Amino acid sequence: MPGNTITPLDLTRLGARQREMLRVICASGGATVREIHGRIPDPPDSLCGLRTQLRRLIKRGVLKARPSGRHSEMMYLPATSWADVQRSALDRIADEHFEGSMSRTIHELMRLAADAAEGRPVERRRAA
Repeated sequence: MPGNTITPLDLTRLGARQREMLRVICASGGATVREIHGRIPDPPDSLCGLRTQLRRLIKRGVLKARPSGRHSEMMYLPATSWADVQRSALDRIADEHFEGSMSRTIHELMRLAADAAEGRPVERRRAA
């Protein structure tokens, strides 16, 4: 279905678990289900749920898969560059917290970085 394909700028439509899986895969250049399971926070008890999510990400054009060479395991690879994923994350932050303003987003990130560099405590807030 053409409407299900995700372009790099549409990665904000992914759920939190899917984004975390994609982060692990992109950061390592590719990963098996077991590797992803070992690196995501609060992983499910079975690998079946992760495989389902990975198949969905392949169907949507976010990931590619190929045999890993170890038994029948699959290696999951990003279908888009890590830079595109990072840009999508910044776009999401700008949209959700700064009314879409990239300049306000960058300004706040630079302010936080300066505070941290000068040893001032940087308060980390989690969205409710």
